Amino acid sequence: MKQQIYSDSYAPNVSRIIPLTDFNRHSKTYLQKLEGTRVPLVLTVNGVAEVVVQDADTYQEMLDALRAAERFVRDLKKCKNMSKDVKTLLESYQE
Repeated sequence: MKQQIYSDSYAPNVSRIIPLTDFNRHSKTYLQKLEGTRVPLVLTVNGVAEVVVQDADTYQEMLDALRAAERFVRDLKKCKNMSKDVKTLLESYQE
């Protein structure tokens, strides 16, 4: 079974937001922590989030899930016998 990457919220953990300069100084340590947690790091420049660092496996899983969701919505839109509520919901999502 795959480890859950996030809790119910997709907001990054505030403790995982760090300055880019700190990441540059201690990159090896941060990358080791990243492997164990699978939670992305948000790197800031002058206090503004600029870059997200994530391990490759977790990133690939996220891309695969996104593609599957996009296929599901596309296929659902092709259904001819769907309720008006479902049709309205699908129309609210722009591709």
